[in-house]
Amino acid sequence: MPDLATRTEHEEEVLLLILLYLREIETALESGLTPNWLNWTAQLGRELAPLLAATYQEAAEQLVGEHDGRLRDASDRARQWASQRAGAIAGSMATTTREAVATEGEVAEWHFSQARAESVAITETTEAISQGEHYGAAELAAIAILLIPVWSTAEDDLVCPICAPLNRERQNVWQGLFPTGPPGHVNCRCGLQWVRI
Repeated sequence: MPDLATRTEHEEEVLLLILLYLREIETALESGLTPNWLNWTAQLGRELAPLLAATYQEAAEQLVGEHDGRLRDASDRARQWASQRAGAIAGSMATTTREAVATEGEVAEWHFSQARAESVAITETTEAISQGEHYGAAELAAIAILLIPVWSTAEDDLVCPICAPLNRERQNVWQGLFPTGPPGHVNCRCGLQWVRI
C-alpha cells in the first residue's frame, strides 16, 4: 500500500501539538513555576488521541478501499486504540521531560527541542498508520480477502541499517522483532505493502 497521501499533514498536526505542550512546560520552568505534570500528561493525551485516531482510521479505510472491501465504521476502534496510545506517549514524555529537567545542558535542552517533537510526530504517525492497516487487514480477512504485510522502506539514502535489510521482506522475517511492523525505531518512515494471497 502506498503511504498515506496526507501523512505529512498528520505528522505536522502532531508536531505542532507536542511543541505547544513542550513550550508550556519550558515557559513554566523559566518562570520558576513547578509544572503540574499530571495535568500536562492528561491534557496532552486527550488532545493527541483524536490526531492519532484520524491517522489510524484513514489508513484502515485506504487499505480496505484498495481491495474493494467495505469497512465497518472504524471510528470506535480508532478512538480506543488512539486513546491508549496517546496516554502512553504523554506519560512517557512527561516522565522523560521531568527527569531531564533535573539535569543541565544539552540533554535537558533536547527534551524541549523541535527535533524531539519531530521524532515523536514521525514515529507515532508511522505507528498509527501501521495499526490502522492491521485493523483494515483484519476486516478484509473477515470477508475472505487475505493479505500479508511486506516491509517497505523509502528506498532512499536515509534508510537506516535496521530497516534496510527488512525491505521487501514478509512478516515471518521481522515479526519476532517488530510484531506489527513499522516503526522499527524512532523516526522510522517505513510502511507496509499488503499483498493479497
